[in-house]
Order: sequence, then C-alpha cells, then structure tokens
Amino acid sequence: MPSFASSGYDLPKHNEVEMTREMLLDVLNYFSQLTAQQFGNKPIRFVVHGGACMLLHEGLHNLSKQQQQMSPGMPGRTKTRDVDYIHRSFVKEMQGLGVMDAEARIRECIRGTARRFGLGLDWMNSDADIALPMAHDPSGNVYDPVYAASVQDNNIHLHTIYRSPDGLLTLISVTPFWAVALKLVRYSKWDPGDICLLLRNGQVLSHTNWSPESLENWLQTSCWAMGYAHYDGVKKGQMRSRIQHAIDQLAIWNQAIGIGNPRTNGMGSREGAVFGRTPSQHDAMGGGEVVGGGG
Repeated sequence: MPSFASSGYDLPKHNEVEMTREMLLDVLNYFSQLTAQQFGNKPIRFVVHGGACMLLHEGLHNLSKQQQQMSPGMPGRTKTRDVDYIHRSFVKEMQGLGVMDAEARIRECIRGTARRFGLGLDWMNSDADIALPMAHDPSGNVYDPVYAASVQDNNIHLHTIYRSPDGLLTLISVTPFWAVALKLVRYSKWDPGDICLLLRNGQVLSHTNWSPESLENWLQTSCWAMGYAHYDGVKKGQMRSRIQHAIDQLAIWNQAIGIGNPRTNGMGSREGAVFGRTPSQHDAMGGGEVVGGGG
C-alpha cells in the first residue's frame, strides 16, 4: 500500500483554512486521485454532512445566493473548513467489498491531501460519528439509520454532491430530513440558514408547503432514531421553538419571491423530475423506510 505522507506529524491537527466551493472541488479532485491509487481503482463512496454539503450541492448553492439577496441578515455559507463524513459505515461497507484496511488507506489519502494544500489533518473528519444515532432493525441487528437512508436510490439521485472526474469517488449528502434533524440539535451560527435552505429546496422539488406541524411529524417518522419519543417537555419545547423559527424564516423568503412559481428559484439543472416524475416530499427530503419502528 503506497504512502503519500508518511511523516504527517508536521501537519497541524486542526484545519484553519477556509475553503471556498472552488477550492473544495480542487481539494476533492486531488483527494480522488489518491483514493484511486490506495483502493486499486475501486469505486468508493462517502456519506457526508455539514457545511460541505451546503456548498457542493448545486441546488442548495444556487438557493444560497438567492437567500442572501432576500435575507442579507441571515448568515450565508461561502466557505467551510472541513468535510464531515460517516466513517463507521464507510469502513463497514468497504469490509463487505473485501477491503479490510480501509481506515488506514483513507487516513493516508486525507493526510496526503492535507499536505498538498496546506490543510490541517481534520479537513476531512468523522468527529461527529460519536453523536450520530444507531438503531435496531426488526431482527435486533444494529444498523446506521443515517447512512441507510442516505444510500437509497432517491437520495443518491437528488443529493449526490460530488463525483470525481474518473467517476471512482462519490460523495452523497445525508438525506435532508436527517440534515435538518442534526442541525436542530445544535442550532448555532449556520444552522438556521442551512435548515431554511434545505426546506426551500424540498419545497422547490416537491411543491411542499411546510408548517411546524408537518415538519415535526416528518422528522418523528423519518428520523425516529433521534429518540424524539423520549424527549421531555423542555427538549420538545426547544425543538418546536427552533422549528417555528426556521418555518418563519422560510415564510419571509417565500413571500419575497412569490410562492407557487418554483422556476424562479435559481435551481438550475437540479430542478426537475426524478425517475421520470415530480419528486414526492418523501423522495425530495429523503424519508427512508422505517426499518426499526418508531422507538
């Protein structure tokens, strides 16, 4: 197994370089060259979340520009310091393909890319894995509900955010519902604006009219593994307050541009049918099958 950066100890642990969309694409293109070498030209994919998704998704990126025009006071993403990916399920998936040392291989690729662009070692990281829920299927087997929903065909079609020039590396965003669920927990700095973008994108794709009640119901159904059924009154109140704030921001945006004319949204080539039809809310927002039940 070739080593691209065997002495990576001189690299900073934390990345402080703010990457624009254009820089991030350059970084990923180089990263894809290393992964092709490390994985013997096997196709590999990552499920990712966080700011990189907001920058790389064509529709969300275009909507972000519009959002800044309509709501200049709302923080808008133009840069990110990292790419958050789900490491645990990537390693498991690669083991299923016969690659038993995927963790070591991908660390080399991350390190080599950091060296090439002067980035910190956590420019691509899985630090959030520890906070992501796991769940049990009806047979009692533990599985990753975020990853499982994200690699369904409808989500791959609508929310693949990067594919390398050689086609061997693919980055898929977590489903919008899961992105919203995770951002509602933190709800700091970029999160309100990001949630507004995700809801607006779902509205454009499926013509959904959001309300606090409909969003909460869909989150409880699609992201039940978050443990909403066990939230106490304080946590429920906090979540509902944040949902209301996000819906209010979306209403301001919709009023500014006019509701019912999705082709004025700046979506570009991302707008349109999926599988030959207008996406349902389920498809557009990534509502997966409820594998384990509503616990």
